[in-house]
This record gives sequence, C-alpha cells and structure tokens, in this order.
Amino acid sequence: MAAANMAALEQTVDMENKKVDSDDVLQFEQEVLDLGEIRLGDTRELALKATNKTDKPLAVLDAYTSCHCTKVGWEKKPVPAGGETVFKIVFTAEQQGVFFKKIAVRHSAKPTPVTFAIQGVVK
Repeated sequence: MAAANMAALEQTVDMENKKVDSDDVLQFEQEVLDLGEIRLGDTRELALKATNKTDKPLAVLDAYTSCHCTKVGWEKKPVPAGGETVFKIVFTAEQQGVFFKKIAVRHSAKPTPVTFAIQGVVK
C-alpha cells in the first residue's frame, strides 16, 4: 500500500527538482529548512509548523520523503481552522555532499500535494 501511495504521489510531485510547491490552504513556517553542515553518520531532528489558513478543519493525509534517510511524522488529528500542526523531521546523513530532500504532504482540502524541503552539506 505504501509503495502504491508513493508511486501515485511521484506522478503528481517532482521530488527531484528544487522548487517547493505551496498552496493557500496549508502554509509552512519555512519552505526550505537549512541544516548547514552535518557529519557523515549523524542524525538531525527538527520540527516545522504549518498553519491551516482555511475556515474549516483540515486533515493531513500523508507525508512522503524522497529517500529513506529522511523520515517525517505528524499528529494524526485534524488541524482546526486557523490552527497549527507540527511536522517532525529526522534526517540521517548517509552520503557525503550537498543534499536537498523534498517532503510532500497531502491534505484533505486539495488533491495536489504541497511540499517543503531540507538542505545542507554532509561532511
């Protein structure tokens, strides 16, 4: 099931390009989070707030990352109108070099996912 969801999502979101996709429904506090320099093998955890800009409750349906080195979680409850939710991101530095990892989020108000990204350099 997860593989099928990921395949369907990849058809609607280009996970490789460096452009994030936003909408007027779920707005992220930052579109790109810069992690700076990370040592190979280290793990960074961070949180990103997102606000429901509508006048109706919103459900976050799925969140996917472009690789297994990045994981994302969120509270599995509706986001009230005007309310916030927090995405928890865990990145493990598995390869040296510059990285840009996109996270796609599907919500109940629109069929097209929104995205944010993390970036940095693994030394």
